[in-house]
Amino acid sequence: MLERAEPALKGLCLALAAILLLQCGRILLRADPLNHLNLPTVPAWEPPSETKSTRPNTRSAAPPAATASATAASATNPSNRTAHSAQHGRTPGPGSRPALANPDADLPATTRQRIDRIKDSEIFGPVPRPLTQPMALLGIAGEDVFLRGPTGQTGLLRVGEQLGGAKLLQIGTNRVVVEYEGQRKELTIFSGFGSQTLLPK
Repeated sequence: MLERAEPALKGLCLALAAILLLQCGRILLRADPLNHLNLPTVPAWEPPSETKSTRPNTRSAAPPAATASATAASATNPSNRTAHSAQHGRTPGPGSRPALANPDADLPATTRQRIDRIKDSEIFGPVPRPLTQPMALLGIAGEDVFLRGPTGQTGLLRVGEQLGGAKLLQIGTNRVVVEYEGQRKELTIFSGFGSQTLLPK
């Protein structure tokens, strides 16, 4: 069986060697493989020229009028990240990107529905959703209560204070009464001593 296949394998190896030698010869004979490629000329970028009249004079006590107008113009320019962030009450961190407008704002309703359907299908990955954790009493220390609010935020509260829309009304031995969305709810740590309810019966 192997003796019959040997001439066929020899012929296949010779054919592959001939193809390899042919390709190597074509590469060596061709001087520049990219000489037939035509690249368009790219226009050179020139930075905007600054004149001395628009630059602030740091040695003079009062800046010239042109500087004041240039400062006012740059404060209204949304491409100026620092001025734009200062108008909206935030400062950009190092390496942060400027805030972009909502790209879906000017789309037709049918296009927006298609985009929402693609997002909801999670074809490009899971859609981040807010974690919904129930309110929980995490601890009691005298007049202070460590509570997890309805938004998942945790904090230290006293009677009358609020956390995530939940207001602390009363503290018991192992339970507290909170008011959330007009309803009073009782949260407990454990059952046992002092487990009588604080809600009116």
